[in-house]
Amino acid sequence: MPNFSSSKRFAQAIHAIAKEKGTVDTWIKNLESINDSLSDKDLVSVLNSPGKPIALKCSILDKIYGKSLDQLALNLLYLLSNRNSINLIGNIKSDFEEMVDLDNGIQKVVVTTATSLGSEQIEEIKNILENISGKKTNISIEIDETIIGGFKAIMGDKLIDASLSNSVNQMRKKLKF
Repeated sequence: MPNFSSSKRFAQAIHAIAKEKGTVDTWIKNLESINDSLSDKDLVSVLNSPGKPIALKCSILDKIYGKSLDQLALNLLYLLSNRNSINLIGNIKSDFEEMVDLDNGIQKVVVTTATSLGSEQIEEIKNILENISGKKTNISIEIDETIIGGFKAIMGDKLIDASLSNSVNQMRKKLKF
């Protein structure tokens, strides 16, 4: 049976509950702890297995997390395991943290450049992106030599392509008859 679960929907639900109950920090710790412990591929395999009884999966989860997580976090794990989607926890964690950062006025940005940048260049790009987004930015840098020069930035669902390869491609399109 195909799995159509969306980590973003789970993260949104957790985010709404955490904000309402004032437990955002607790959820961050819980998701981090769960994500770390689910690095064991054998455990994930058992919890995602459609052939394993739900009672067995819940029992395993209770033994691992019963004393360290509150009931809502445990219920999330029961649901994910029941749907054979426990492997979504890493994406749920990332999506949740991004929502919390946005609440705090911080935008995560992935910047791709052709070469490594100095601190002054990173600061200049950061200022440009903060002016565009209106938020403080948390930048991670990736290198891709195929963009030739300039940079690409991904902010949420927005792409800012100020790369030389994009400029060349745009010029090519304009020159074609």
